[in-house]
Amino acid sequence: MMTLTKEELFAKYEEMSPFGKAFFLNKAEKYEELQNEKKEVLDEMYRNGANHQVVVIIEDIAIVENYSNSDFPHAPFTMSLKNKETGKWRHSSHYFGSVDEAILGAMGHKYLGQNSQFADFASKMLGIKEMVVV
Repeated sequence: MMTLTKEELFAKYEEMSPFGKAFFLNKAEKYEELQNEKKEVLDEMYRNGANHQVVVIIEDIAIVENYSNSDFPHAPFTMSLKNKETGKWRHSSHYFGSVDEAILGAMGHKYLGQNSQFADFASKMLGIKEMVVV
């Protein structure tokens, strides 16, 4: 991936058509919103993000990697769900071996409740071998 300096980026922006400029600004705003939401998750749940990184946010589900988790090195991913009434993020105590497993776990938690077996059944149906849940 090519990284541009601010000057090069500004020069490319000036060359764009009005539609291109509008598209670029829209993407920049969406990127900034996503970065702010990732920061919000880390600030609320993980003491300013120490040793954690938000991998993906899908609507009200955030998948977070704990890259210093010595307790569960084989299961570094966890999830946070956004409470629709309060707008606050809630951390899960479950850890997963992959992002895919964490997304399945989050979907089960969101739609069927905390201890649903959705992630287990879905991973078996999808052929995910030996799902790791801690």
